This record gives sequence, C-alpha cells and structure tokens, in this order.
Amino acid sequence: MKSTKNNCFHVVKFVTITLFLMLSVISLSALTLINENIQNWTAHASYGNFTQVIPAGTVNLTSCLVQPNAVASGTGSAGRIQLQAANGIVEFPQLASIGQVEFHFAAGSTGRSVILQKLNDTTWEDITTFSGITATGATFSYDVNISVPTTIRLASPSHALYIHDIIVTDYQSSELPIVTTSAVSNITYDSATCGGNVEFAGTSAIIAKGVCWNTSPSPDLTSSFTSDGTGIGVYVSNFTGLNPDTDYYVRAYATNNSGTSYGEDVSFHSGNIGVPSTQATGLVFYPGNNSIQATWTPGNGAKRIVKISNANSFTIPADGNEYTANSVYAGTGQQIIYNGATQIVEGQPINAVTVTNLAPNTTYWFRVFDYNGGGISTLYNTQTASGNPASVTTLNSIVSGYYEGITGTGSTLKTNLSNLIRSTHITEFSYDGVWTQLQYTDEDSVNTNNIIEEYTGWSVPKSYNGGGTSQWNREHTWSKSHGDFGESAPAGTDLHHLRPADSTVNSSKGNKDFDDCSATGSPVTDNSPYTGYTGTTGCYTSTNAWEPRTVEKGDIARMIFYMAVRYEGVDTSYNLEMVDVTPSTTSSAPYYGKLSTLLQWHLQDPPDSWERRRNNRIQERQGNRNPFIDHPEFVNLIWAPSITAATNTDSVSFRANWTPAVNATGYYLDISTDSQFTNFVPGYQNLNVNNVTSYLVTGLSTNQTYYYRLRSFFTSGYSMNSNVSFVHLSNAPYSIASFTAMVNSQNAIVLNWVTDYETDILGYSILRNLSDNIGSANIITTELIPATNTSTTANYTFTDADVITGNTYYYWLSNANLNGTTDIHGPISIIFTGNDDDILLHPQTTISRIYPNPFHQSTSVELNMSKTETVHVSIYNLKGQCVRTIYNGTKSAGLHTLSWNSKDNNGNICTPGIYFLKLDNGRRISQRKLILY
Repeated sequence: MKSTKNNCFHVVKFVTITLFLMLSVISLSALTLINENIQNWTAHASYGNFTQVIPAGTVNLTSCLVQPNAVASGTGSAGRIQLQAANGIVEFPQLASIGQVEFHFAAGSTGRSVILQKLNDTTWEDITTFSGITATGATFSYDVNISVPTTIRLASPSHALYIHDIIVTDYQSSELPIVTTSAVSNITYDSATCGGNVEFAGTSAIIAKGVCWNTSPSPDLTSSFTSDGTGIGVYVSNFTGLNPDTDYYVRAYATNNSGTSYGEDVSFHSGNIGVPSTQATGLVFYPGNNSIQATWTPGNGAKRIVKISNANSFTIPADGNEYTANSVYAGTGQQIIYNGATQIVEGQPINAVTVTNLAPNTTYWFRVFDYNGGGISTLYNTQTASGNPASVTTLNSIVSGYYEGITGTGSTLKTNLSNLIRSTHITEFSYDGVWTQLQYTDEDSVNTNNIIEEYTGWSVPKSYNGGGTSQWNREHTWSKSHGDFGESAPAGTDLHHLRPADSTVNSSKGNKDFDDCSATGSPVTDNSPYTGYTGTTGCYTSTNAWEPRTVEKGDIARMIFYMAVRYEGVDTSYNLEMVDVTPSTTSSAPYYGKLSTLLQWHLQDPPDSWERRRNNRIQERQGNRNPFIDHPEFVNLIWAPSITAATNTDSVSFRANWTPAVNATGYYLDISTDSQFTNFVPGYQNLNVNNVTSYLVTGLSTNQTYYYRLRSFFTSGYSMNSNVSFVHLSNAPYSIASFTAMVNSQNAIVLNWVTDYETDILGYSILRNLSDNIGSANIITTELIPATNTSTTANYTFTDADVITGNTYYYWLSNANLNGTTDIHGPISIIFTGNDDDILLHPQTTISRIYPNPFHQSTSVELNMSKTETVHVSIYNLKGQCVRTIYNGTKSAGLHTLSWNSKDNNGNICTPGIYFLKLDNGRRISQRKLILY
C-alpha cells in the first residue's frame, strides 16, 4: 500500500494464509516457558543455598551467589548467577515439556564447563555438557526435546562460572523452525531495519536466519536477503540498496537442517530523497606514525564523505556534486579521503577509513558530512555534531630492532629484558615534570583536551589536575611505599607505571595489592566524581586488595610486570619483585602482589590499541618500552615453565624436562592421552612434582601417544599452562621424544621435535589447522625435511611465519617411512599473540599503504623497500589459509605498487570478508588487515 503523503511511512502487515495453515502454525508456535536475565532477582553476596520465584515456578540454588547488577561481557544481559566450582547447582521448576534451552555463560578464564541434567525418577541423568566457556560471554543452546513433564538443572561446574540469561521453550514436534517478522523501522529512501524472532528451532539447530525483501509479496531466499547469525531468539536485520518512494515486502526466515521457514509478510514504503536529518558523530582515531584510522557513528544519510585537513577549516560540500575520494593525503590543505555507505562485513557494520602519507607527530583535523542521493540529486547535511569535527596527532615512535637478540626463558629472559629496558631508559623526569608528560601519554584520543583516568576510565580536562576531590593526580600503579622509592627518579617518575587518576579514587586504592575481591570486598563509589559521571567506578576493594575495572586489568598487570623486570637493584638500591600473597608487605619491602592473579588478568585482557599507543608515546619521551605490551608471550616465558625435549624414553616411560620459571616454588604436571586434556592419565592430573625441572613418568602403555604440560605454583596460586609437548611410546624403529611449539621474537611460531633414535625414516612433514581436526589440516612444509636416521638424539626445527594474531594453531608431525607407511603425531596447539599492528616501520622494508581499504573489487598495495631484496607478498583468510600470492621475487629499494583483484590463486572471486596481507622478506613479517565487501 503506497502512502498518499510522501512524508508519511505506513507499515501494513499482510496475512495471506489459509485457515488450515493458520491453525497449524498456531498449534506449532513454541511457547517460551522461562526467560530470565537475573536483573530482577534477589541479590546474594556470598555462596549459599537460596530459592528464587519466577513466573514458571521456584528455582533452587545450591552453592551459588546472585549479582543482579554484574556487568556482562560478550553476549548476555547484565546480572548473573555465579556457580561455585564443583558444587554449584541451579535447579529449574518442573515444566510440562522442554524443547530448546539457551544459556549465556561466562567464566573467569578459558576451558570452563557445566553439565545439563534431567531428573529421572530420583536420579539425575546427564543430557549434555556445555564446554568451552571463556571469560568472554557466549550463547550456548541445546535441543532437549522432551515431551513429558521434566525437571532439569545445571550442575557440576568444572570451575566457578556465570549464568547471565536463561531461555527455555516448550517442546514442539515440527521439523522446521517457527519464526515471526518484526516491525520495520529506521526507514530511509534506500535502507530500513527489520528482523525477527526464532521462537522454535525445529528438530535441529538454526544454521541461518535473517530477512528477505522484494517489491512483490512473499519474498524468499531467491530475493534479496540478509544473514544474521544462528540460534533461536530475537535478532535485528539492517538492509540497504532500496529504491526511493517504493512499496516493499519483507519477511523473516530461519533455516535448520530440514529446511527454511518464513514469517509473515510486512510491507513498508521507502522514503523520498531529502537532506539527512542527523549528522555523523563521535569520530574516534587510531593513529600510527604515518597513518590514521578514523571511525565514526553515522547519521541517517545513505552515504557520507570524510575530509582531512591540517587545520580546523573545511569547505562545505556543494549539493549536486558527488566527490571523488583519495585516502593518500597530498600533504597540505583539505582533502576528501572517503565517500561511501556503511559496509556490512562478516555481519558487522564498518564505518572507517585509513588515511596514509601523513607526517609523524603532526595534528590533523577530520570532518564527516552525511548525504543522500547521488549525482545532481546529492543533498548534504552541513551541520557540525558531537565529536565532528575532531583532531588527532600522529605518533613518533620507532620499534624496529628494539628486541633484537633478546632470547631465553625464565630468569635468563628476565635479565635480558631488564638490561634492555634499563639501558634504553634515557630520560628521567622530575616529579613536577610528570604532570606535563601524562597529559601526552594518557591523552583522550576522542577529546584531545582531556586525559583518561586510571581506575575509572573518565575523561577529564588536562588542566584539571591537583589535589581536589574531583581533580586528577599522579598515581603510582606500583605504590611508591612498596620499595620506598618515593617520588624520585627513576622508579618514582617512570611513565610506564605512572597514570592520571581521580584523587578520591586514588586515595581509596592507597597502597593495596592487586587481587580479585569482587566476591568478598565492596564496590568502589566516588561520592565526588568529575562533572557528568555517576561515581560508579567498576572497581572493588577489600582490606588488603584492589580489583580494577575489567577493561584495564591486563594493562595494570603489564605495568607491574614491567616494574618487576626494570628494577633489579642494578642502578637503584631497591629490587622490585612480585609475590603471591596479600598483603605483600607491611613495611617498605619492595614487593607487590598478587602474582598469580596478575598473570590471569594478563591473559583475560590482552594489549589493545590504547595501550600500544601509550607505549609508543612513552618511548618518544622516556626512551624505553614495556616489552609485555609488544610481546605478551614474554610473560609466559618468564613466569611459566617451558617444556624442553623429553629424555629416557622407552616403551612405558619417559622423563619430562622443563626450564625453571621465575618465582615458582613448585610445578604441577598434567598428562593426557589427548591434546585437549580431557582424558587424563590416572595419577597425572595436577600432580605436584615439587620444585624440580624434570620428572620421570612411569607406568604408561606402549604404542600410545601422551601429551603433557605444566604450570608454576607460587605461594597460593598458579601460572598459566606451559607449552604442550608429547611423546610416543612404542617399539617402533624410532622414538619421538618431544614435539613443542613456541613464539619467537620475530613474531613467528617455531616448532621443535627431538627423536631419541630413528631408523628407516625418509623425512618429516608438518600439518597445520585452526582446529584439532586433522581431516581438514594442510601440509605447510613445501618438501620433506630429511631424517637423520641415527641411533642417538636428533633435533629438528621448523619456523612457521605465516601466522595471524589471535589464532590458535594446531600442528601435527608426520614421518614418512622407507617402507611406504606414514605415521602422524599430534596435535600440539599454541595461541599466537603477535602484534597485528605493523608498527615496526622505518627503516625496515614494510607495507606503506593499502588503498582503497575497505574495497570492493580491487585494491593497490604500496611497498616501501629499504634495500634490494627478495619478498613474498600473499593474501590470507581468517583461517590462516593463503588464498593468493600476489608477488614472489626481488624488488629494488624504493616504493613499488602491487594490486589484488580480489581473486584467489585459482581465479575465483573471493567472498566478502576480512583478509590479511603479509609481506615476508625472510627477516620479519609485515601484516595489514584488508576488508573486501
């Protein structure tokens, strides 16, 4: 139905369905029996046994606590139930039937699990185990499909974990999903928002859902459609590419393994072209030395242009003109660097542009203009808005070669890093001088007149510093009383641990140690916050401990690690060390805790762009860097044991060996028959092997592969797990003593394997995958690695440089035998924590710019060659697979341009998504992200 008034939009729901089908749908419509997000539950601050009345009946809680206001991470609502490790139980009321259950779980770390059970007479029986629960919340669902009255519960959590949302539907026998269509909103002349609600999954899980639209009724998957994930529940769909002033029909769809179901038709009328009524806001920047990535929140225009200038002066775009963009800055004046609409990549909206060819340590201004139409019909919104325009300053840091020659593990690595960061700590500031330095190192990238405070995250004017209750002052993250270094250089003015902090909050923190205390302590509220803030900090405190906001736990841990390594008593009278107790000191002893907690915070909150920018800026002013931001793996190598080659291997035993970890008072050993450590060898799960560096493992079975790992024990807590190794015990003509993986200082993964003896082996190959499924693994060695075939120990290495930050890689070792057979060993796994920001710039060969990016069909890559050398340039997908090699050969010194036409090595067009461009010159790897839409 078309409106008779152009400025009115009518949403009309068309129902064209037979009475029989209507009755069928009504009879199959799944009923949501439980839908709880904990926010209105009664709070219980400590573990105990409680009941909670909900509309479906009474929930019985055993060994649980309830936090209605707890913040959720990842998916899930605020508010949570916390189950105590092993003992926690949440029992739901009896329901007439149960179809699908959905929970939003999170935990304090990775590898958590909990069991879903049903009551059979008087016995609880397992239905399924939800495993892989991590610190980032995620959705877990299961089709229970029980048609009779049943009671279910969650029980036997492997560790303490959180439940944020609980959804239970009744049982339906339909094979196909049941989905309804939402109302249409946010209608413009070329876009709209709709969505749906998958009320019932059918007899298998939802594998796709979204909306379809067309100018004819009953659109389906042959029409235009969106893809909005999997699973049951409500979802939102944003779609573009509409024609103005046109009638459209839209309906939701959901697909399971049996087929696709559709919701009812909803009609709407797209709008006329007009000036956008809202302008883009909130410019946020991620500066580099010679480039800046700008992001923004779009207004309601169909598209927008972005301008850059070296002054806060912009010419207003003229209606009727559609401008050409160039993201390579000409050097002076204003320039349009972006022209386009919001891109949807991997289901996520992308509003970003990276401008290159900028000068280091230079301020640039940006302004965004929303517009509708095109060509002579283009109409611009020329108003300013919050955070638009805005400015940012490029960096002026050089990291190239900083860690060259840094090797070792444990105390050796700690000493090598200490010598490096001490010798490059060139500038020492006065305590008064720190006021000025913090205004640069902790500058708010969105509002450059402000700084960001530690412990609160509040943005406060740079000039508003001092001792007033709402002012910011200079916080020593490593409290100056822990070592009695006061306000004197070097430790008292070291920028790597000095942060601006709200004066009142800083006073509350005092000199307490860092540890988890949210369950036993009290939330920290500032009764005199800076204007515009409520006073809620997100921190917790107890008698001896301080727990900061979740988003900065890793930042604080790495500051403490830096201080414990930088100050070893060489150039100072104090030797700062971490301990695993709280309180760490009752006097001026140079100790800080709690070590095991800080190690976990480091894993939970890895370095981000803000922390890396701060590290760069401190190097500009002070000279040295925090190595644990640049190389997070250094933390593992110092405070966790590192497995070395096994020895004394025979058919039923082997000796596990490892290098000692700093501060460890003992080690705990795990041995399993699988690489995921789900099938532990009896007697070898968390086995205390005391404070030694080798252990003879006996009583094993021949012709069996065993995986083993260790972790340090300190005073009351543990480190993260070590690298994983394995041995294969057999009477075969060879013996694999160990197979290990580690990240080296060149941001590559080094594989090492050792044989006790070997005969009749032709050579070795390496297989790799992003999961532990060997069926889809790829061989990454280009040729066989020749075997030694010796009766004594042989040592082999292979370096895998084609890796992407954040991926977990699984490796297998394959040996080809002279008799034509092949044996496979593994997998072992390792998380690659390299730095995907290519900040190792001048004077190295590197990728200077990619333009355009994001791009549609083709993009150009500019290489900056520091000298004539051989380079390998390839494109990788998110699975770490090479999809296209665009150059492999020698280039001379200077600038060179390559191009990629979005095709793979077989000539096929690659699907839209995120890719990585890698430049490998044999010495180091440069990596940049590509977005193909």
